[in-house]
Amino acid sequence: MKSSIIEVTINKPFDEAINNLRSKITANGFLVLHEINTTEILSKHGIIIDELRQILFFHPKYMKDVLSIDPLLVNEVPLKIVVRSISGDKISLSIANPTESMSDYNNSQILSAELLEKINQILAF
Repeated sequence: MKSSIIEVTINKPFDEAINNLRSKITANGFLVLHEINTTEILSKHGIIIDELRQILFFHPKYMKDVLSIDPLLVNEVPLKIVVRSISGDKISLSIANPTESMSDYNNSQILSAELLEKINQILAF
């Protein structure tokens, strides 16, 4: 397991977990930018896997902050939560820890700490 990835497991049906995440993301002021249905994409190529989705999200205010801190920091956004079915109603939620992924950029500590706080609110089920 990579230490820079935050993972929590929850016991909820997959669709309920996805819907709750979308609601929590928007309740924390973020925009859901895109959702990748990895399971569906792979099935079109004959590869069958358990449910797996990737939700990309971010906030315009934070993008402005990113650009003012270091334009190369844009490479770390949008944020992405991976939602993966483990078994039955057991679901894994994982996301890169922004305090780790943004640590190489000067003056990003306040922003990454704020993003981590928001991520923790989103992942709290």
